Amino acid sequence: MSPGSFDFVFLKSVFTHMRPAGVEHYLREMRRVMKPGACCLATAFLLDQESNQLIASGQSSLNLVHDLGGYQVLDPKFPESAVGLPEASFKHWCEQANLILELPLRYGSWCGRSRYLSYQDIVLLRAPSLIPAFFHSCIPPNPLPAGAFKTCFLVNAPNSGKRGRHKSAIISAVDKNF
Repeated sequence: MSPGSFDFVFLKSVFTHMRPAGVEHYLREMRRVMKPGACCLATAFLLDQESNQLIASGQSSLNLVHDLGGYQVLDPKFPESAVGLPEASFKHWCEQANLILELPLRYGSWCGRSRYLSYQDIVLLRAPSLIPAFFHSCIPPNPLPAGAFKTCFLVNAPNSGKRGRHKSAIISAVDKNF
């Protein structure tokens, strides 16, 4: 994919199955292919004080208690089956990749939170824009200029049918004409 070619990147249930080195690589590659001001919606299992307390008290639907050196997994035999990433580390990796993490984070119910938006945690990322931040929005202009919006969709796809083995699949890279 060409550098700076996408307005929007979507990763659903991708970071939830990746170890930190892979997440860091994906963040750098996403930034490379994103246009200035482009947005990304991604999901993850982010570990913070609240999620760790809920896991420890048995309220989580995912028992991410196996520490593999800086991240936690559901099953150490199949680490990619479910991966919890420290929120502070994820924020740092975004910063290193020159991606802006839009706040607030939208936490999910996976760990037993009573207030949530979805099952997985939702993060919105933005590539730095050439225009001042107070003019910027992740919502594209309406109407969109013809041929002006490219989207890259990444979803989790099974790899070889083996438990815990996943890969990302680009399901569409579309130049839309509105």
